[in-house]
Order: sequence, then C-alpha cells, then structure tokens
Amino acid sequence: MNLQELRDELATHATSADGDSADLLPGVQHKIRRTRQRRTATVLGAAAAVALAAVILPGALTKPAPGPANTPSYNQNGFTLPGEIDGDALLKGWAGQAGANHVEFDWTPTTKHLRFDGRCGSDSDGILWVRVNGFTVDSRPCVKDNGPIQGTGISDESALWADAPIGKPAKVTLDLVGADGRSVQDANEQLAVGIYSDQSPRSSAWGPTRPGDYVRDGLRFRGQAGTADRLAAVIGDRGGNQVTTSFVPASHNVVVQTLGTPDDYVLNPPEYRVQVRFGDGSAINGYTGYGDEVQQSSAGAVQLTAPIGKPLTVTARLVDKNGREVSVPKARIGVAIYDPGPQVTQDGIDFDREKEADGTTYRFVRAVVVPAAQGKVQLATPVGKPFLWSFGSVGIGPDVWTRWDGLTAHQDGPMTGGFRWTTEDPQTAPATVGFYINAGKPTGGKLAIALYEPVR
Repeated sequence: MNLQELRDELATHATSADGDSADLLPGVQHKIRRTRQRRTATVLGAAAAVALAAVILPGALTKPAPGPANTPSYNQNGFTLPGEIDGDALLKGWAGQAGANHVEFDWTPTTKHLRFDGRCGSDSDGILWVRVNGFTVDSRPCVKDNGPIQGTGISDESALWADAPIGKPAKVTLDLVGADGRSVQDANEQLAVGIYSDQSPRSSAWGPTRPGDYVRDGLRFRGQAGTADRLAAVIGDRGGNQVTTSFVPASHNVVVQTLGTPDDYVLNPPEYRVQVRFGDGSAINGYTGYGDEVQQSSAGAVQLTAPIGKPLTVTARLVDKNGREVSVPKARIGVAIYDPGPQVTQDGIDFDREKEADGTTYRFVRAVVVPAAQGKVQLATPVGKPFLWSFGSVGIGPDVWTRWDGLTAHQDGPMTGGFRWTTEDPQTAPATVGFYINAGKPTGGKLAIALYEPVR
C-alpha cells in the first residue's frame, strides 16, 4: 500500500463510510494484508511481477527496458539499496540502525522528477512513513522483500516543492507507526529509503495545469471541474486555519470543493474536516485532501438562500470531527465555489439537470422533498440499471446531525446544510435509500433526495 492507496482509502472513507474515525482502520488494515499477499505473489515469476507493477503504478510501463546498472548500490548499517531500479538511478540512500523506529537525515533536492522507495528490513505490523520537511512522500506496510514494487512518484507539480524547494537542504524522516498512527517499537525492524530519479511519463493526481486554474504554493483548484465553472477560490497560508473569499451566485445551487494538507490526517487522530459557511447561514463540511480526484470525489453542493446575482461571502475553517476549530502548524486549507450549470427546480429546491461520475453522465429523473420536521426522506430505487442519487437539506439550522443510508454504504456527520451524492450498482429487486436527521432539532427547512439515471 503506497501513499496514493492511502489517499484512495481516505476518499472512500469520506464518501462512503461511517463518520467515526475508527472505521477507517479496517480498510487500511485490509489494504496492508492485500499488499503482503501481492508481494508474496511476486516470487512466482517475472511476468507476474511486471503485471503487479502495472497495477500499482499506472503510467510507469512506457519507459524503455533498463540497460546494465551503472550506479553502484548503497550500503549502510548492513542494509543494501539497489543503485538502479528499472534504469532510474539512486540519487540518495539512507538506512537506520536496527530497532530504530525514527530515522532522519539531510538531503538537498536537485530535480523535481523523483521516486521515494521506502524499505523495511523485516516483516512487521507497522507502516513506514517517509516525509520530507513534514510532507509525506511515501507510505507502505513494512515487508522485507519489496520485490518489483516501485515507490511513490513525485511530479514537478507536487505540493512537496512548496515545502522543499530545489537547491535548499531538507530534512527526510522515516517513522514506523501502527494503523492507529501511534509509534511502533520493533527491535528487529530496520528502516531505509532510496531516492531515485524518475524518468517515467507520469500523470500525477493533479494532471497538468491549465489556463484558468487557481494555483498557490503547489496546490490547485481547477478553473473547471467537470462541467462546473469556478466562481471563486482561496488557498490559505501554511499554518492558517481559516480562509475567506466572496463570489456572485448564478443560481441557488453551488458546488463546494475543499482541500487541506494537515500532517498525518489519514491515520493520526483527530480526523480533520474543512467546515464551510456562507454569508446567508448555509454550511457544509468538506474533507482534507488534495489532487483532482480527491477534491472532486469529496465535493458537495449547497442550496443558498441568498439572492441570486449579489455578492456572498464564504469562509472555510479547519475543524475536528466534532466541529471544534483546530490549528495544525503545517496545515494549509482552501475552498473553491463552482457554478454547476443548468438546474431543475422542484418544491423550491434547485437540482442539477445532469451529473457526471466515473465517465458516465446521469440525468435528473425525479426528487422527493419533505419538511425537515418529518425527520427523514426516502426514495425507491430503480431496478436493473445503475443510478446516482443526491441527498441533502436546506435551511434546517445549526448543530443538526444527519445520516444517509445507501445500499452498500452509509455515513453520519454534522451536516447543517448542503447536498452530496453517490452512485449505486443495478439492483435485481426494489430497494430504498434514505437521508434523515439523527441528532439535533431542525429549526425549519427541507430534506430532499433526487434520482439520476444514465443518459442513453
């Protein structure tokens, strides 16, 4: 399990898991077991090894076959790192002493195209985290034989370079931790890392910057997310826990994207969120994370009560899972507001005419809207076809907790407003999805669910 797999686990948790941070651990532990199974399987043959590398690092197979190794291997404290991996040369290597669960050394980056290959001397229940100036560059279960599995690639558009500029000394740290984020002591374990050049044509989680994108210190909001045009964006300073901007809404429905880079938010409690509040009292909780895929998958829609066409402020704060404002020294947060385009109005609520998910376009079919005082809203699902359903509330007041129940996932959370959506596979029999209030008392407003089906 490398860093991107951990981020994928976070995205899954943010959109399809219970709000209790403890529920993240089984998914991470499952990925640890699967990684060990995959690595064991690599001894079966070179063909299987190449296929495995293709699964873990898409985009890394188009480079030419490596020639004879020209860079010598690196040896320290009885640990050996290969001088080259698939033709990529070792630029810097380091290995700690056996039993040390924290290792650090100095390194000066000279190129932005790198791969960090963390390694362990023996099997253990710990996870190796590799960081540069506090920025996580690789993470994996500690397995003695890494086989052909390559480390985490870093592109020239990574947010790392805001923390570790080219030509300036940086601190590299290696830590052995458990799935709960706590330090693990293992007298037999030895931590090491190789920093390799990376000539692979690689598409990062960001993709290339395009005209109209909002970029600051290596972090970015797209000028257009899917079919939605950005109306405003702001990214805060390092260590700041609040940002504010304003925009002019073109409809009552807007899409909110958030980002955040607090250290170790994946596994180390508390679980962080980015709380977004608008000048008209509307609010929604976003999640920390960066990269196009994470930001878009955790985006949410908000129904505004403010007049259309007039400026409206929006403020984002870093909070814990209970909504308490927190400060994290290395954190950066940001928020962007998008106009989702054409709307369908039903019972006073604007719904997107179309939504896009995993390359499929879904079109609005119908909605169920009820007074929030009823406490819940339910929708009968279609049979024999995939579908998307959107759920949320309007004007229910502060300090109200909600819950959504899908066919394969559910989630609790303090959601005083806003809309989210999820997709479901075809069903062989009628079923029901629901959205309801499970804590607090609404002061008014509405609960709603909308059904979308694929455009044929």
